[in-house]
Amino acid sequence: MNTVGIEVKCPSGLRGVIRPLVVGDISSLSAPANRKAPDPLGLLFRNVWQKTLDAGPYGAAEGVEEGKGIDRWEKILVGDRAFLVFESRRITYGDEFFFTVPCRSCRTKIEWKLDLSELEASGLSEEALEGVGTTSIDRATFYRQLPQGLQRVGLRLLTGEHQRKVELAKQGGDQQMSEAALLCRLADIDGASSPGERREFIRAMSLLDLDYLREQWEDLDIFVTDTIDIECTACGGEQEIMIPTDERFFSPKSARPRKRRKQ
Repeated sequence: MNTVGIEVKCPSGLRGVIRPLVVGDISSLSAPANRKAPDPLGLLFRNVWQKTLDAGPYGAAEGVEEGKGIDRWEKILVGDRAFLVFESRRITYGDEFFFTVPCRSCRTKIEWKLDLSELEASGLSEEALEGVGTTSIDRATFYRQLPQGLQRVGLRLLTGEHQRKVELAKQGGDQQMSEAALLCRLADIDGASSPGERREFIRAMSLLDLDYLREQWEDLDIFVTDTIDIECTACGGEQEIMIPTDERFFSPKSARPRKRRKQ
């Protein structure tokens, strides 16, 4: 395959060479069998990631070795994976991403252009880097005491494995998805060891403690912008949306404005 590789550096410090997307990548993403795979995005990353130049915080436990590709993408941090989704799209089509979403107020189709080069990303905190430097990503745990409940909890960094669990929980509705996300984030809870006890702890957690944990996670883990504010040109209403990264995101049509049919 005669494609030019581009060097990229992920927020964690992982550095390597990726190639632009090809037809086979898009076909693979949309294949029904691959959609049901344990890590559909990992299949894409495995194809586009040509070689590792700097392993960053990863090591043998995550299947990362300098000079080689990466086979265990489910072990890579969610923030790095999100960054690579945007970078793969950028080096293939350029910075501009055109998409449409319905206005939540008047249902008008909002046509929006997003400059992907302007999305912000920040790396792991010093505490997180020190933590993963002494053990694997999976085992690194960062303890905090809840300000209201006073329990001691251990926080973990999210990987592709956790991301998949949260996505599967979407089928059970927003509440089940939120609980799954919290369960993935909490590696240890004082006084709650069984799955049932952990779920009960989360359901009984105060909103103050939840807000505190969210701040702690944001400080520890990688941050990559995945939401934006858009304004409806019809009614002027503003709304926050997740940047749509479904199949349309990787379509050539998303690299240019939508053509309007002549009346």
